[in-house]
Amino acid sequence: MNKFFTLVTMLTLGFSVKATIHSVSVASNSFTPQAITTVIVGDTVRFNWVSGSHTTTSASIPAGATAWDSPMNSTTTIFDYKVTVAGNYGYVCTPHVGMGMIGGFTATASTASLSKIQKSSELKVYPNPFTSKVTINHGGADKIEVCSLLGETVASLSVSSYDKSTVLDLSDLRKGVYFYVIKLDGKVLETRKIVKSE
Repeated sequence: MNKFFTLVTMLTLGFSVKATIHSVSVASNSFTPQAITTVIVGDTVRFNWVSGSHTTTSASIPAGATAWDSPMNSTTTIFDYKVTVAGNYGYVCTPHVGMGMIGGFTATASTASLSKIQKSSELKVYPNPFTSKVTINHGGADKIEVCSLLGETVASLSVSSYDKSTVLDLSDLRKGVYFYVIKLDGKVLETRKIVKSE
């Protein structure tokens, strides 16, 4: 009887944890929102067709993740992508990539992975938006990467786990939206959006 009760309890607890669905609208030659920074492994990114004839096509994905290419039109109005690997994901609309129809998201491991570094509320970036240099408080991480919306790494810096903050000179980057990724032992621990202004 005790074994049965324990099994039922474990199954109930296992199914009570719900993954989040992050919605992306596909219309007017744009993905809205263009960038998502709150995805956790196990979540789903849902593409919702609104108008036009488009695709959602992976442009860059982390090693081990599954690529995708789905039409988005009046026949295919929803496409769900289940996130199974932490890292940076970039996607495009194939017919409209030249018009800037790109988007991206960064998936992090569960919040339990943050136990080796500062609490998430203590991780800060300033100024944001920035023009040339940005300071990132990261206490305990060993690497910081800056990625484009397509998930391409545009800057990478190894940092000391003893340092609490690092100043990055990103003056060579174009104006736009980027992500900084804090890593420890090769695992993505935290990702946040940063904006470079002129």
